[in-house]
Amino acid sequence: MAVWKLDRAINEYKSLHLADVVAGNEEGLLDFAYSFHGDKPLSATWIPPRVVYLESSEPEGDFPYFWGAECPVFTPRSLNALRELIAPFGEFLPLSSTDGEFTAFKVLHFIDALDTERSEIKWFPQVKRQLGQPKHVEKINRFAFHEETLRGAVVFRLPQLPLGQVFVVDAFVDRVREAGLKGFSLNQVWPQPEPIMNARVARKLESRKRRQPQSDRK
Repeated sequence: MAVWKLDRAINEYKSLHLADVVAGNEEGLLDFAYSFHGDKPLSATWIPPRVVYLESSEPEGDFPYFWGAECPVFTPRSLNALRELIAPFGEFLPLSSTDGEFTAFKVLHFIDALDTERSEIKWFPQVKRQLGQPKHVEKINRFAFHEETLRGAVVFRLPQLPLGQVFVVDAFVDRVREAGLKGFSLNQVWPQPEPIMNARVARKLESRKRRQPQSDRK
C-alpha cells in the first residue's frame, strides 16, 4: 500500500473561482473557505455557489483547482470514474456554473494514521516537543503512517492537517490512470520513493567501484 497527496495541476489546466469574488465582492469568502475545513457535513444547508473559470489560455481538465476552497472538484467525466469509489468517505456538493458542470467533494473521513515518531514534523516553536497535539503541527516534511489504520480507506484527511490536504491510496491513483483523467497531481508521500539517480552520478559510482580492490567491493 502507498499513500499519495492529492493535488491539482494548477498551471496546466483552467481553475475555478467564486463568481462573486471575480466580480470584486469578497464578502463571505473566508467563511466559505473555512466551511471545508474540519469534519462537519455541509450538505444539509448547502446552496450551490456560482463559480466561473478564471480567464487563461490553459485547456479544461477533469479536476480543476477551486480557488477559495481547499477541496476536490470534479467534472462529469472524473466524477463518473470516481464517484462509486470515494462516496463512502465524504459528501458531493454541486456547484452552479455556466462554464460547465462541477461537483465539489468534502472529505469527511479523518484517520489518525500519522506515525508522529517516524515522520519528520515541523511543530510550531512554542510546542515543538509536544507530540500528539495535532493543532500545533506547522508542516510535515516526511510522512510515515501506521499501515493498519489505513485498511479500507481510499481517500482521507489527517487530524494533524485539518486545513484541507487530502490523501489517497493506490486504488484511487489506479482509477485516475485507467480513466486517463487530466488535471490530477498525485505525489507519493509514503513509502518515500527512492530518489532517481542521474546518469552522471551513476557513472561516477560505477567508475569508483571498478577502481576499488576486489576485496573492498563487498
